[in-house]
Amino acid sequence: GADLDPLSFNAIFYFKGLVAWREFKWVATNIKIGSAEFGVVKHTQRCAATSVNLAPATRDYNLPQSLIEVTGV
Repeated sequence: GADLDPLSFNAIFYFKGLVAWREFKWVATNIKIGSAEFGVVKHTQRCAATSVNLAPATRDYNLPQSLIEVTGV
């Protein structure tokens, strides 16, 4: 494993308490956050920016490739 900075992901939402990779099962379903309901239509491709180590601003880890290897997605 690698230590990753959550800020590298530029997430719109962060979820606590989920089983790892649970969001992969959300495709073709709706999720509710507060009073808003969202339809999940597909997986997104990971941006290469997720591979940047923010402190030295260098690409030192290929996160998209690692996710493909671990999840197959």
